[in-house]
Amino acid sequence: MRQLTLKTPSVRILACAPSNSAADLLAERLARAGLNERELFRLNAPSRSVEQLPVFLKSYSKTNTAGTFCVPPKEDLCSFKVVVVTCVSASVPHGIGVPRGHFTHIFVDEAGQASEPEAMIAIKTLADARTNIVLAGDPKQLGPIVHSGAAQALGLQLSLLDRLMARPAYEDDMRGIRYVLSVLSPDQQLTLWSSQFCQAHAELPITPNNSQLPESTILQERARTVWRSGHHSQLSPQPGAGARWHPHRL
Repeated sequence: MRQLTLKTPSVRILACAPSNSAADLLAERLARAGLNERELFRLNAPSRSVEQLPVFLKSYSKTNTAGTFCVPPKEDLCSFKVVVVTCVSASVPHGIGVPRGHFTHIFVDEAGQASEPEAMIAIKTLADARTNIVLAGDPKQLGPIVHSGAAQALGLQLSLLDRLMARPAYEDDMRGIRYVLSVLSPDQQLTLWSSQFCQAHAELPITPNNSQLPESTILQERARTVWRSGHHSQLSPQPGAGARWHPHRL
């Protein structure tokens, strides 16, 4: 997120997390990464106790004369580069009139722990066709906590991230490669394999014929040999190679 704000000054990011503690941690890390009070805002639900907010984030939030959290006017909220909020409170910007598409990016951090309805609140109310949506988390860790047996039976214990990762595009042997390959020419496919995947996983035995070649040339040589032999599976990335989730990388 910090890289986006540095590279594109006009970027507007809504960063969501399933709990207040996770949202606080996210906001604190962004603040320590260099975002100031004019760029970063920690939006809290009015029902939250002010004492629960870390002292470091006090200046990044807004309270009223009664000492409780409040929501800034739409114009003020839209002026921040990054707004950090819980998944449920992500409905607040829409409620005060923030237009769909205002946020160029919507991040759902710890998405593996958010229920699908929670994760979809910001997406359904604030995203348009141009919005970049990022789900960050680990679907193999603790999922959403759902106490209702009826809700569990209806699948609400499955996170949006977990459901998407179960789709064919994210199978362990493909990780999103199948669709990409379907729209590329053979030469483009070969370039993709050699430049993106072989560098991390392919090993070509050193022989007198290639011992003096640059590593990139060796990898491309092996890629061409395997591709033309039809044994594409030899170049398949290891599980997780094409879809890496960094829940704490900003």
